[in-house]
This record gives sequence, C-alpha cells and structure tokens, in this order.
Amino acid sequence: DYPKATDVERTVLVVVAAGSDPRDFGGVDLVGKLELFVNNGQIGESNSLSDDIFGILSFVATGSNHQVVQDSLNFLVQNQNSDGGWGFQKGTSDIDTTAAAIQAMVSSKKEGFQVDENSLAKAKNYLVSAQNPDSGFPFNKTDQTVSNTSSTAWAIQALVVLGESTAKAENFLKSLQTSSGAFLTQKNGSESSLATAYSALALLRKPLPIEVAVAGSS
Repeated sequence: DYPKATDVERTVLVVVAAGSDPRDFGGVDLVGKLELFVNNGQIGESNSLSDDIFGILSFVATGSNHQVVQDSLNFLVQNQNSDGGWGFQKGTSDIDTTAAAIQAMVSSKKEGFQVDENSLAKAKNYLVSAQNPDSGFPFNKTDQTVSNTSSTAWAIQALVVLGESTAKAENFLKSLQTSSGAFLTQKNGSESSLATAYSALALLRKPLPIEVAVAGSS
C-alpha cells in the first residue's frame, strides 16, 4: 500500500537503482501509482515540497510524465524561500531538502527540462553558506545549527552535481565513521543505519537519481 506520494517515490528510486522495471515491479505499475498523486501542477500534498522534489526525481529516473516534471519544477521555484532554500514543507529552509531539490533540478536540466538558473544559483548560495567551520553541514541555519552526518551527506550529493569541491565535507563525514564501519549521527552521537546509508552514497559521490550500474563502467 502507498498512502503517500513519497512512499511511491522512495520505491521507484530504489527499483530504478536496482535495475528493475518500476512499471512492472511485482506486478505493480509504480509510475502509474505515482501519477495518481499529481494534482493541479504539483505532486502529493499541496503544503509539502518533498513529495514534489522526489516526484521530479522519480519521473526523471523513469523517463516519464514530462509535463508533470516541468510543472513541478515551476512549483518549486514559486515556493522557494527568500534565503534560496526550501523546507520539506512550505516554511523554514533546511539543508537536506534544499540539497535534494538541487539534485532534482540538475537531473531535470540534463534531460532537457527548463530550469530557472537564478533559482538554482540562489539554492547553491544557500547551501554553500550553510557549511560550518568544522566543514560539516547542519540541518538548518536557524535553530538546528550543529553539523550532522545526514545533512552533510545530502549536501555532498548536491555539491557533486553542482561541480563544487566536496573534500572538506567528505573528511568531516569520515571522521564520524566508527571501527564497526557505521557512522555516528553527529559528533558524540550514536551509530545510525540511516546516517550510514546516506554517508555511503555521499562518499561514493552518487547523487540522485541513482542509475543502475553497467558492467565495465566506473
């Protein structure tokens, strides 16, 4: 069951990364299910932005629904905060959502969609300016300003698609890896499977959407 658009989107991105067909995954047309959440030029809940961002990534990954992608890109621009960032809902910007939005915009641009370059530049400025002196990234620039693993990982993925240096941020991440191989949530934090998964993608420099590996490719 997929009660929310983001439930479908997560599944689509994983299925595509695994090299399977999201239009026939266990007999389920995931692309068709995601299309059911399209509403008045945006995807999912009207107050949410994360479902639009990951919807863009999902449709780009599957090469489908071009009009929805363009409409959702426009919806993102219309709901960008004055500081250049986005939040997972309309409101306060955060690094994680902004980094995901940057990946959605850049991946769309590569596929020929029209992306507002001024909007992308403002998002880049928001992201770069959020980096802390310890080279990590916080969740946001207002009330959760301590560098953490997950936000740093998201930021690295965005910096990769922007062609920016990630060396210092990667070193920050590596400093949080324990002898077990897992990553802490932050300095003096606990080991976390989620933070470890995010860190693995970031250190591999694999932005979203993840493309299936082809034999003989790097």
